[in-house]
Amino acid sequence: MMKNSGKKRSGGLFLAKVLISIACVSCLAGVVLGEDIYAQFAPVPAFGPAPLNVTFVDQSEGNATFYRWDLDGNGTWDSDASDNPNPSHTYTTPGTYGVCMTVWNGTLVTSNSTGEVRVTEPVEGELSAYFAASPRSGYPPLNVSFIDQSVGAQGWNWTFDINTTTSDFERNNKNPVHTYTDPGWYTVILNVSDNYSSDQGRTREFPQEKFIHVLPVRPPQPDFVATPQSGTTNLTVTFTDQTPRTSEFFGNLSPAQWIYNYNWDFGDDSENYGANEPSAVHTYTAKGLYNVSVNVTGPGGSNIATKTGYIAVDTPPVPIADFTVSPSNGTAPLTVNFIGLAEGTGHLTYLWDFGDNSTPISGRNPVHVYTQPGSYNVALNVSDGTRIGSVIRNNSVFVREPAPLSAMFTATPRNGTAPLQVSFIDQSYSETPLTYNWSFGDGSLINHDKNPVHIYAEEGVYDVMLQVKGGNTSNVINQSNFITVQKPALHKADFTAVPVEGPVPLIVSFVDQSSGTGPFTYKWDFGDDSGQVTDKNPSHTYETPGVYTVNETVNSSAGSILVTKERLVNATTAIEARPVYANFSAVSTRGVAPFNVQFMDLSSGPVAAWKWTFGDGSSVTEQGPNHTYVNPGVYDVTLDVFNKSGVSNTTYSPRFITALSPTVSTKITLVYADLSNRKKIQFFDNSEGVGINSWSWDFGDGSDISRDQNPCHEFANSGTFPIKLSISNGYASDSNTFYIKIK
Repeated sequence: MMKNSGKKRSGGLFLAKVLISIACVSCLAGVVLGEDIYAQFAPVPAFGPAPLNVTFVDQSEGNATFYRWDLDGNGTWDSDASDNPNPSHTYTTPGTYGVCMTVWNGTLVTSNSTGEVRVTEPVEGELSAYFAASPRSGYPPLNVSFIDQSVGAQGWNWTFDINTTTSDFERNNKNPVHTYTDPGWYTVILNVSDNYSSDQGRTREFPQEKFIHVLPVRPPQPDFVATPQSGTTNLTVTFTDQTPRTSEFFGNLSPAQWIYNYNWDFGDDSENYGANEPSAVHTYTAKGLYNVSVNVTGPGGSNIATKTGYIAVDTPPVPIADFTVSPSNGTAPLTVNFIGLAEGTGHLTYLWDFGDNSTPISGRNPVHVYTQPGSYNVALNVSDGTRIGSVIRNNSVFVREPAPLSAMFTATPRNGTAPLQVSFIDQSYSETPLTYNWSFGDGSLINHDKNPVHIYAEEGVYDVMLQVKGGNTSNVINQSNFITVQKPALHKADFTAVPVEGPVPLIVSFVDQSSGTGPFTYKWDFGDDSGQVTDKNPSHTYETPGVYTVNETVNSSAGSILVTKERLVNATTAIEARPVYANFSAVSTRGVAPFNVQFMDLSSGPVAAWKWTFGDGSSVTEQGPNHTYVNPGVYDVTLDVFNKSGVSNTTYSPRFITALSPTVSTKITLVYADLSNRKKIQFFDNSEGVGINSWSWDFGDGSDISRDQNPCHEFANSGTFPIKLSISNGYASDSNTFYIKIK
């Protein structure tokens, strides 16, 4: 039994709900428990011509959570409207349709409601066909979205290509998507219809000629480069593809599908490299000028790129034998290092004849010992396996007899009071290492140092003997009465003075340093006619510029000692009036970067401050700085000097320092020297590297070597010539061969 009570309502309304519930077949089994709910809905609109789209608006009372609908009155629930409080339904056939709604709140409380929808015959209205599309042009495969913009249409029939058929799903879709795979112009036709009459609706057609343009995919435009493009036989060349890859060559394929097929022809009748390889490596084994081509195939077709005379291969030149020796002269036995400087291709082997009837030996940098005096011719043969280059250098090595060993020495001081310390200095001559035996004449042990220091403790006159030994020979020198040692005096007189130079008025402090048994008395003469002073440690002011000799006389019971120091004090003019003059030099001005340079200040005058500017962005204020040029380059150096009053002087040395490049690289360019004479070529050296000062041009036509940096050369004949340029900056060198075709 249906429970529809729980709230007070008018009897008429309650009766209407019961009657409606009984009229709905699917709503008869309602059971109401717990809280009351009341099913109500309104169809919007409730009537109209077919096709009629109706939205059912839930107006139930209570806490309904579940819904079931029978929208077409066929006695079964519509699954697509389940649990939807506000479903929609389109009625396409005229008639009257009973609608049933059942709701419940999840606790077995249910309520039912029914209603009615009336659909009349369709009313004739406007029907027109129209559409748009995006995109309308592009590369295949081209996906085009068609957008229906018709009025009153209920059915659609599309023709995307009048020459092909289309599936029903795509053809009858309102807003279809169609894929064009072939290039061309396409006419698109849209037929639309409505259902005005029950037997046959009206139709409209909208054709668009040449509406879609599928662009043709272009065939590839092949291109490639090769490295190197010239060289000698057995030349291995790497070919690298540079064919453009864009959508005009691959259409709308993804970049991952942008793939070409390749077929290479290297021009030397070798088997082609094959397909699908964008890069190729090929070795040319014979001399010649070769045409290279590649056939590239893509979605748009294929094309061939040919480069005529692209690879130039020449036979290797005969090796050029060259070498240096170090040392080139000396006494026997003389050990000489030979350094091979041969030029050629491939693996080079060396065979040396040292000119002293010894067995020829191989190796690039051998060492040979000449045991007998003489002048020797050295010959070198260099082979690359097929060709031999030779050179003979007359009088390459000169070996002389060893000079006789001669012992000699000097000493300082040679006289004085005991204890007397004497430094002995070896001045012996020998071309071999020496050992030494010194006898100092005072009974002391033999000394074996080269430059010994000896202390004579007692007075006397001493002979000194030196024996030197070198190899199997020796020599002795004996110097009689060479060292004189006197008894020590009862006292010793000496003094110091500070400062000893400066501008007037110059105040000098004198400090007595006498020793011995006193007491002492003193007399000072400062050399400027100022009179004698008897203080032990006097100070004196020099008022007049000049150079002064100072005497100190020290008296004791043992006697009197005069100490004279000539030209000791230099009193100069006032410093403010004296100019300064900047000047400098360096131990070395040319070297390999990083290049460390020791600068020497040669300035004159009362210089009190220095400023060095090294030309590489750095500067210092030392007197004799040590500076490192990190980068190769040619640098200007400036020195500014100042006196204490700020008076300054500057010297500037442009391009003073050359920091050489550790490596140099050969590069050239060339132009016609005379457009009316295509055999006359102006060559320009564009080599890279700092300090290049040596050039050697070999034009490959048998003419003389040119040492100019930028020579002009006229070829006598036509042909392909190897142009070899060798360069050096005194530390690094490089050479390269370039080929030129003269017509």
